[in-house]
Amino acid sequence: MLRPGGKAFVQLPVLRPGLVPRCWRAARGLAVPVTSRLRGGITGRAAYRGFRLTEPELARALAGAGLHVAARDESPTSPYRYAREVFLLLERG
Repeated sequence: MLRPGGKAFVQLPVLRPGLVPRCWRAARGLAVPVTSRLRGGITGRAAYRGFRLTEPELARALAGAGLHVAARDESPTSPYRYAREVFLLLERG
Protein backbone atom coordinates (compact mmCIF):
# COMPACT_ATOMS: atom_id res chain seq x y z
CA MET A 1 0.00 0.00 0.00
CA LEU A 2 1.41 3.37 -1.01
CA ARG A 3 0.21 6.82 -0.10
CA PRO A 4 -0.27 9.31 -2.95
CA GLY A 5 3.18 10.29 -4.19
CA GLY A 6 4.67 7.15 -2.60
CA LYS A 7 7.29 5.02 -4.31
CA ALA A 8 8.24 1.35 -4.09
CA PHE A 9 11.03 -0.73 -5.56
CA VAL A 10 10.07 -4.28 -6.53
CA GLN A 11 11.74 -7.22 -8.21
CA LEU A 12 9.68 -9.99 -9.76
CA PRO A 13 9.85 -12.70 -12.40
CA VAL A 14 7.79 -11.93 -15.51
CA LEU A 15 6.84 -14.87 -17.73
CA ARG A 16 8.41 -14.83 -21.17
CA PRO A 17 5.98 -14.78 -24.11
CA GLY A 18 5.17 -17.94 -26.02
CA LEU A 19 3.39 -21.26 -25.78
CA VAL A 20 6.09 -23.20 -23.91
CA PRO A 21 6.24 -20.76 -20.97
CA ARG A 22 2.41 -20.71 -20.75
CA CYS A 23 2.25 -24.53 -20.76
CA TRP A 24 5.00 -24.69 -18.14
CA ARG A 25 3.09 -22.23 -15.93
CA ALA A 26 -0.09 -24.29 -16.24
CA ALA A 27 1.74 -27.53 -15.40
CA ARG A 28 3.51 -25.85 -12.48
CA GLY A 29 0.16 -24.54 -11.24
CA LEU A 30 -1.06 -28.13 -10.98
CA ALA A 31 2.16 -29.53 -9.50
CA VAL A 32 2.95 -26.90 -6.84
CA PRO A 33 0.00 -27.71 -4.54
CA VAL A 34 0.95 -31.41 -4.62
CA THR A 35 4.68 -30.90 -4.05
CA SER A 36 3.95 -28.27 -1.39
CA ARG A 37 2.14 -30.84 0.72
CA LEU A 38 5.05 -33.26 0.36
CA ARG A 39 7.78 -30.76 1.25
CA GLY A 40 6.30 -29.11 4.32
CA GLY A 41 7.81 -26.05 5.98
CA ILE A 42 7.55 -22.47 4.76
CA THR A 43 9.47 -23.04 1.52
CA GLY A 44 7.09 -25.82 0.56
CA ARG A 45 4.00 -23.64 0.74
CA ALA A 46 2.42 -22.77 -2.59
CA ALA A 47 2.24 -19.06 -1.68
CA TYR A 48 5.99 -19.03 -0.99
CA ARG A 49 6.76 -20.64 -4.34
CA GLY A 50 5.17 -17.75 -6.24
CA PHE A 51 3.46 -17.20 -9.58
CA ARG A 52 4.88 -15.62 -12.72
CA LEU A 53 2.73 -12.97 -14.39
CA THR A 54 2.74 -12.17 -18.09
CA GLU A 55 3.44 -8.59 -19.20
CA PRO A 56 -0.29 -7.89 -19.84
CA GLU A 57 -1.25 -9.36 -16.44
CA LEU A 58 1.37 -7.22 -14.72
CA ALA A 59 0.20 -4.07 -16.53
CA ARG A 60 -3.44 -4.73 -15.56
CA ALA A 61 -2.50 -5.38 -11.93
CA LEU A 62 -0.46 -2.17 -11.68
CA ALA A 63 -3.18 -0.09 -13.34
CA GLY A 64 -5.82 -1.63 -11.07
CA ALA A 65 -3.73 -0.69 -8.03
CA GLY A 66 -3.31 2.89 -9.26
CA LEU A 67 0.44 2.47 -9.79
CA HIS A 68 2.62 3.43 -12.71
CA VAL A 69 6.16 2.44 -13.59
CA ALA A 70 8.63 5.31 -13.13
CA ALA A 71 11.68 3.20 -14.05
CA ARG A 72 12.28 -0.35 -15.23
CA ASP A 73 15.30 -2.59 -15.67
CA GLU A 74 15.78 -6.27 -16.48
CA SER A 75 18.53 -8.67 -15.59
CA PRO A 76 20.29 -10.27 -18.58
CA THR A 77 20.11 -13.58 -16.69
CA SER A 78 17.45 -14.95 -14.38
CA PRO A 79 17.20 -17.88 -11.99
CA TYR A 80 13.51 -18.19 -12.90
CA ARG A 81 12.56 -20.77 -15.51
CA TYR A 82 10.79 -19.26 -18.56
CA ALA A 83 10.83 -15.81 -16.97
CA ARG A 84 12.99 -12.73 -16.85
CA GLU A 85 13.83 -10.86 -13.70
CA VAL A 86 12.28 -7.39 -13.77
CA PHE A 87 13.09 -4.49 -11.43
CA LEU A 88 10.51 -1.72 -11.14
CA LEU A 89 10.30 1.65 -9.47
CA LEU A 90 6.59 2.13 -8.89
CA GLU A 91 4.80 5.37 -8.05
CA ARG A 92 1.31 6.08 -6.90
CA GLY A 93 -0.15 9.17 -8.54
